[in-house]
Parts: sequence; C-alpha cells; structure tokens
Amino acid sequence: MNQGDAAVWAAGIGVSGVVVTALAGLYSSHRASRGLVEAALAGVKAETEMQVGVSVWQAKSDAYSAFLALIGAAHMTIDNALIVGAMAEESTGSVAGAELQHANLAMKESVKAVWNQGSAWHLHLEEAEVAAAFALMKQARFAADDAALYLDTVFVPSPGQSGYFTEARRRTSELEKGIQEWAKAARSNLEHFRPGKVSEAS
Repeated sequence: MNQGDAAVWAAGIGVSGVVVTALAGLYSSHRASRGLVEAALAGVKAETEMQVGVSVWQAKSDAYSAFLALIGAAHMTIDNALIVGAMAEESTGSVAGAELQHANLAMKESVKAVWNQGSAWHLHLEEAEVAAAFALMKQARFAADDAALYLDTVFVPSPGQSGYFTEARRRTSELEKGIQEWAKAARSNLEHFRPGKVSEAS
C-alpha cells in the first residue's frame, strides 16, 4: 500500500470515526432532549391535575359552606319564631302582632331559601351527602310548619297549640343535631380529599 492509499484509508477511518461520534452525540442529545420533554410534560400534567383537584376541592368547600349557612339560618329563624311566640303567649301585649308576623315571615323565607338551592347540591356533593342534606331540609320545613301553626294560635287558644310548640321544638332540636353531624362529615371529607395532602402511609 503506497502512501496515497494509506492517506485515503486514514482519512476514511477518521471521517467514519467523526461520523460515528457525531451520530452517537446526536442520539445521546436526542435521548436527553426527549427525557427533558417527557419530564416537562409530566410536570405540566401533575400541575394541571393539582389545579383541577384544587378547583374541585374548592367547589365542594363552597357548596358545603353555602348549604350550612342556609340550613343554619333556617334553624335560627325557626328557633327565634318559637321564642317570640312563647314570649307573646306568656305576656300578652309585650310582643306585638307585627313581631310575630315578622318572625313567621323570616322563618318561611329562610326555609324557602334552602329549598331554592336544592338542585345545586347535586353539582358538587356526593349522593349520600345530598340525601342527608335533603333530610335536614325536610326537618326544617316540618319544624317551620309546626312553628307557623303555633304562631297562628298564640293569641287564639287552641286545643293543639301546645302540641305544635312541642313538636316544632323537638324537630328544631333534631335539626340542630343533624346540622352538627353533617358539618362534621363535611369537614372530614374536605380534609381527606385536600389537594396536596401527604398520606400517612408515605
């Protein structure tokens, strides 16, 4: 082999080495870039899932708060109506008829407000939670109905007057306990599904 051929072979080997090295570099670079892209996509996916989780959690929290505020107001106005009625019954004249009417109207409006929002609970609450909420709403309505009957008979004695008061008071007491239990379950549910919560097992 003359020097010219040797030079060509050497050049060929050198070029092949450069090409192989370049291809290896491109492959490594491609794998590295692909890894970066996949890592970036995984990060975006995780961030998106976290944001969705936060949105769902916040929607449930808002729904819980809205329901508890409305059912709590209903309970308060029913209780107040019974107090106003009892005060009027004990000392006729100290409580005006307008006060009784106002207490009665406030009670009915507060119970109505809960029922007007009833369909909204299905959007963010589980079926069991919705069922429990409607059970409380029914209790509030029955208590309000009995309280209203009681208020109607405060100034006009009626054989069933004390029965209306007793039944309304019983239902109101049960409503209060039910609200407390529902609120406790709601808090537990929110804590359990809080976004970003680290499980005890980990």
